Amino acid sequence: MQRWLRRLLWSLSGSLLLVTGLVLAAPWLLKPTLNQWANQALQLAGVGQGQVVIRQWNWHQLHIESVQALLADGSQIDVQHLRLSYRPLALLRGEFQQLHIERIAVQQASERLTQAAQRQAQRSSAALLQQPLSLPPLQQWLQIPLGRVQIDQLSWHNPQLASDLQASFDDGLWRLWGQLQLDNQPLPWQLELQLQIGGQWLILLSEQQQRLVQWHGRIQQSNASTEIEVEQFANLELLGTRLPALAALPLGTLSGSATLTLPDNMLLPQDIGISGQWQLQTQAITQGDSELAANQLSLQLDKARQDNWQLSVRTAEIQLSRADAHANASPSLSASCDAALQQCQLQAQLQAEVSSAEGQATLAVDSQGQWSQLDGLRLQLPLSLSARRQVNQHDVAVSGQGQWQLSWHPQQGLTVSSEQGLSLQLSGSIAPWDISPWHSQWLSGMSLSCQPQCQLTAPLQGQWQALTLRQPQANLSTELVIAAGQASCQLSDQLLQRAPSELPFFGRCRTTMGTAASRWNGWHIADTQLDADLALSATGLWGQLQLQAANEALSLHADLRRNSDGSGHLQWYLQPTELAAEALQLNQWRAVTGVQWLAGQLSGQGWLRWHSDGSWTPDMTLRLDHVSANYDNRVAIDGWHGFTSLRQHNDYWHIDAQLAGDQINPGIALEDSLLRLSAQLVPHDIQQPWLGLEYLTAELHEGRTRLLGGTVRIPQAAYDSRKDINAFGIAVDHIELQQVAALEAKAEVNATGLLDGVLPIIVAPDGVSVPAGHLFARAPGGTLSYQNQTSAALGGSHEGVAMAMNLLSDFHYDTLQSSIRYQPDGELNLGLSFAGSNPNFFDGQATELNINLDYNLLDLLHSLRVTQNLVQELEQKYQQ
Repeated sequence: MQRWLRRLLWSLSGSLLLVTGLVLAAPWLLKPTLNQWANQALQLAGVGQGQVVIRQWNWHQLHIESVQALLADGSQIDVQHLRLSYRPLALLRGEFQQLHIERIAVQQASERLTQAAQRQAQRSSAALLQQPLSLPPLQQWLQIPLGRVQIDQLSWHNPQLASDLQASFDDGLWRLWGQLQLDNQPLPWQLELQLQIGGQWLILLSEQQQRLVQWHGRIQQSNASTEIEVEQFANLELLGTRLPALAALPLGTLSGSATLTLPDNMLLPQDIGISGQWQLQTQAITQGDSELAANQLSLQLDKARQDNWQLSVRTAEIQLSRADAHANASPSLSASCDAALQQCQLQAQLQAEVSSAEGQATLAVDSQGQWSQLDGLRLQLPLSLSARRQVNQHDVAVSGQGQWQLSWHPQQGLTVSSEQGLSLQLSGSIAPWDISPWHSQWLSGMSLSCQPQCQLTAPLQGQWQALTLRQPQANLSTELVIAAGQASCQLSDQLLQRAPSELPFFGRCRTTMGTAASRWNGWHIADTQLDADLALSATGLWGQLQLQAANEALSLHADLRRNSDGSGHLQWYLQPTELAAEALQLNQWRAVTGVQWLAGQLSGQGWLRWHSDGSWTPDMTLRLDHVSANYDNRVAIDGWHGFTSLRQHNDYWHIDAQLAGDQINPGIALEDSLLRLSAQLVPHDIQQPWLGLEYLTAELHEGRTRLLGGTVRIPQAAYDSRKDINAFGIAVDHIELQQVAALEAKAEVNATGLLDGVLPIIVAPDGVSVPAGHLFARAPGGTLSYQNQTSAALGGSHEGVAMAMNLLSDFHYDTLQSSIRYQPDGELNLGLSFAGSNPNFFDGQATELNINLDYNLLDLLHSLRVTQNLVQELEQKYQQ
């Protein structure tokens, strides 16, 4: 029996020793298997490639030398020297002593992880809404099955951010601290995150002892709820110097505080209680002589449990100042949402005023709307504006009303529309005009839809009623009537989707505008109408213009091209226009122009080119056909044709002209006339011709006309306005003396013969003169007969006169000369010298006779016009 017990004891002791040895050697024996299982676990977790190396495993510590993983997107995770310490008995209760990791490094190859994390965060946030939540006590938040967790180095690297952090976690304090390095910043940022068991927490971001962003507060818990206090500060001015997205914004500091109340068992978001307010300080902006003053924006958010959300956003008065004007605005926004954030009522207001020495303007917007998860956002945007300009004798007031509707839905996109658009009314006076109330409507029927790309489903439109401008102080009726008109623009669908520089075409606009029949100081002004069809692109503006006047009696067509560099042209064509058309009413201006149009057409064409340096160049031609007119009841013009061209050369304009006509008659008929001339006009400023001419020069290349049976020619003539005196000569050929004598029909003088000669012409500031002209008769001479009752009466009065009358009764001359002198006031002196004989007097003895005659040429021409009834005959010719 003792032997059996002894053997039993030895067997039990051996078994115990064997089991103890196996237990003690188990970690060493199972380590290869554990390595294999760990690598298989990485593969099962979806890691593309990975490796786990376990260096040591015993009953007190697990030491993993490295964990390396290569994710599918190319990102890498590297963990070095993970040590997990524990006691065997505590391990059975799920407790560990300490976790120590020397290094965790994450190398992100692209932005895929960030985007995936954002999507996951959005899904997680949405999943929390309307789900029952329970908040554990803070001590449970911080309780971990480890006495301490320490990470010596936590590194994160991606193309935008690199971090070098440390972390420690225990039952009393959770802490994460270290440096963050942005790719575009020369200095790193310091990060400090803390959460204490007493509820205090801190988030701090700084740079070299300068605080950038800070959140801190306290978490307090009662039996039924948790209260979180938050204090916030951000130095946006410093952040703006470091973050390009904020660089252009005039931000100062952001500060605020809030208190959140969370019940232990709740539904989000209706069971949240919050009360908070924030202040955003902005900086002043100065540009040139304009300054936008610094301001403060305030936001307040309040919600008691189960009550509505109340949001209010306000700013101090926004002030914009410049040397000659001042503007201020007061915007505000408020919202009221139900507890579950299913729908909200919105209200926004804006009051703005602009004032200057010349006047003031006000703008008011009072918008109301609602948002709901089902229907999205719907806003009513009423607009009210008024402006008044008072300077010198000008006083103009503008008022307007408008109404727009805005709707937005995540699936249906954004829509902005208006049935009536903006209605404007203008009234007042712009000296010397009084403006009757003028009504116009803009953007009616507008509809903009973005789903997500934006397009206008209807063209932009504008209509205006007729506007009458009157001059109450004018002696005669003066009013200008701007006719009712309209404009319409259809924008390209791609204009709202792509950058303008990428588009070949922006849109197309059509407009109709003009004036109705009006009066100027009692004179009639014909109606006009302009139709424009224009297209706009990144390269410029082009289109067609059609101008009509006097019920289409005048019609002008133009092609327009304006390039983005400022160059371009306007090519125009004026269709033949009847100058005597009754609709044009040109003859009502006869008292001003002196011209009565009886017949004829005006037509023309040309170019107006403008250049990228701002200059412009004209090139045009006008043509007259079959023109007949009466000028000042003194000159009858019949059957004239002509053309004139205007071109620019450097700093002057060059004019070429040619005129030809059947007759021009100021009392003595000039027939079959021709004039060819050119002129150079030199303005003070070629780009501002309205400032006047510096000087002009002209040259007559050819001039001829038939006069009194002969020809009058001007071989060549030149004129220069810079000279006080300009001179040229006129050649007279084959003038019939019989027609000269017939000018004074009552004198009953009969004459034959032909006259030639030269007349020097002087053009001076006081008018035209002939200082010493000469005419002479062609061989073999001619006859002169003056015998009537008047000559008989003169002969009876004096013996010498009687001898002269007898000589002239049948005088045959072989020599005739005449000197001619003419003054600007019309005084004409003729010095006649005859040499010949009267066969019936002194037996035909040769005799010389000298006669001086003085006339006023202007009076003579007037007498001839009256006698010949020229104007009435010409009017009757074209009135038949």
